Amino acid sequence: MHRIVSKVLVDLHRPGRHNCKYFYPVGQCLNFSAESGQADLNPRLTPRESQAVQNLTSAGFSQRRSLAMLSQHPHLVSCSPKVIEHTFHVLQSFGFKSEEIKSALAVEPRIIGQNSKRLKNSFVYLMRELGKHNGQVAARTTPSVLLDNAISTSEKIDYCIVEMRLPKPVIAKSQILKLDLDFIRSRHGFAYRSGYYKKIDPKNHEGVPQNPSVSNLLFSSDKDFVSQFKGLSMEEYLVFEDMISAERRQENINEEKDEDDEYSDEEDDDQLSNSYSKK
Repeated sequence: MHRIVSKVLVDLHRPGRHNCKYFYPVGQCLNFSAESGQADLNPRLTPRESQAVQNLTSAGFSQRRSLAMLSQHPHLVSCSPKVIEHTFHVLQSFGFKSEEIKSALAVEPRIIGQNSKRLKNSFVYLMRELGKHNGQVAARTTPSVLLDNAISTSEKIDYCIVEMRLPKPVIAKSQILKLDLDFIRSRHGFAYRSGYYKKIDPKNHEGVPQNPSVSNLLFSSDKDFVSQFKGLSMEEYLVFEDMISAERRQENINEEKDEDDEYSDEEDDDQLSNSYSKK
């Protein structure tokens, strides 16, 4: 029987900075029958990798999806069926339905095996910041937010509400929370300072021109993004992007300096207190 490697599978995930080393199994670990269209595991998979794929398929993921998840996240090799089952139970306790759990884990396999307390704290924090319903929506649409620290999530939510004036349901549904804050600031700041994005009160916006959608603002290529604004060039946007990055670096330097100054003041107070006690 003639067998070929599926080009669709090979193209399923392009190797990025973090998965180049493990990308080869995706194109090599499956052989497809041209007649039956069925996939068979290739002996090139190690026994542990084969077992990991079996664990994932037993949990309800397709073989193709299981292999893709494993190729990008090799830590799944050490996740037993009990670990996968426990992760399912944790997400069920958040109100996720079975298919929603599989969708979330397929998008963000790093959740499998994560400390349940950490996931729960992130979920509770989301509901506190966005409201119960919107927090649940955000966790389902952007499961990576369950792995982010509270400070990072808080900064993004604050920026979206205060600077962009986005309603909480839009923040929850748009997947904006999976983006880097510097990127959000660059795109929004460029549009705002160019006059194409207004600070519109969500409760009083009658007669006010609509801002670019979150999709057009943040989920478009640089070329498509800049093309929305007449008279502005890619070069101007790249210069602005560098400027935002420089501002952010300076902010971090100032924050570190303030922390060092506070620590120095505490040391001086301690030394002063010790000198008085000796007298």
